[in-house]
Amino acid sequence: MLAAIGFTAILFHSVSEIGFLKNPTAVAEVSRRYHVANVPEISFTEMKKIVAKNDAVIYDARFHRDFEHGAIPGAVGFSINSDLSQRKWMLQDVAKSARIIVYCQSSGCGYADSVASFLKFNGYRNVFLYRGGYREWKANLEPLEN
Repeated sequence: MLAAIGFTAILFHSVSEIGFLKNPTAVAEVSRRYHVANVPEISFTEMKKIVAKNDAVIYDARFHRDFEHGAIPGAVGFSINSDLSQRKWMLQDVAKSARIIVYCQSSGCGYADSVASFLKFNGYRNVFLYRGGYREWKANLEPLEN
């Protein structure tokens, strides 16, 4: 029974003029929300230079509580779970051409990918990922602090 319902739904959305798959706007919206944009990555060395020169907007995509326990200098919390109105408020003074770096906890964390994709799909053209994240940043700077 469930298979028949699923088949009927797929058939309807594939052939009907009002079906989902015939609606380019709906397909584009799903693509925007669920596919990661192609975002270039930067290394620790590049990130260190950017932080020293303060020549980019740096967004921390981790949860707010993680950001409060430590962040890369100059970073702004842009939590993965922030809603659309919060994101719009954080971006209100950021030019579409601004250099933006997004990071999260570590290379295995996908939050930065999601935030970077959101930025790219909203017209920000100069977005980069710092894949190593806060974990790499902290690990490479701790020996210098002792």
